[in-house]
Amino acid sequence: MGFDRQNGAQNRRPIVVRDVIAARQWETHLAVERLAGGAGVWLSPPVIGYRSWTEQLWIEQSDGALATLSPWQSDALWRRVIAESPEGATLISDRGAAEWAAEAWVLTHGWGLDLETLRSHATGPDTRAFLGWGAAYRSILTERRWIDRGEIDARLATGTVTVPSVALADLAEPSPARAALLARLEAGVACGAFISFTPFLGAHLLLAALIAWILSGNIVSSAV
Repeated sequence: MGFDRQNGAQNRRPIVVRDVIAARQWETHLAVERLAGGAGVWLSPPVIGYRSWTEQLWIEQSDGALATLSPWQSDALWRRVIAESPEGATLISDRGAAEWAAEAWVLTHGWGLDLETLRSHATGPDTRAFLGWGAAYRSILTERRWIDRGEIDARLATGTVTVPSVALADLAEPSPARAALLARLEAGVACGAFISFTPFLGAHLLLAALIAWILSGNIVSSAV
């Protein structure tokens, strides 16, 4: 296994891209390349959006203590929170507000912003409304032991994750949470690669894990 940013088409390594739309575009691009080369039948590498990939990692490797909300479930919860809020009575529809709040929620978690700290500095009515909705949304997640996509990057970045060999392509500029996750994965693989070139053959897995732990890298990935 490895973790790199090169095209994974040649060995069917999964390709992780920006989103679902980018995944469909990549599938078409790879098909065009095969057709241009005269192929009639071929095996395409799996192409998956980044959010779906991290959600899949979380579901496969978490202890199951927190249930993962799908995007539709998260949207329904945001709409409920907004509809039951004082601001909800003044809205023509809660759908647009729910989409805006969900996007803001992802951004605040991706950039490590604390809602309570923001609340003390909020001045505009829109900001105050979002922070109130966010507090109610967070309360329900905690009470029901749920987690949504906005929180998964940060959770994975601080945990031990086994990552299959993947290729990253056309990802947006990473938030700090995403950058931390990718850095931990890459650090773990780098530690394993470094130790594999040393004479400590009998203890290479232990040494790789130790270096990964010191560097706050991914311990499991270091053994790959």
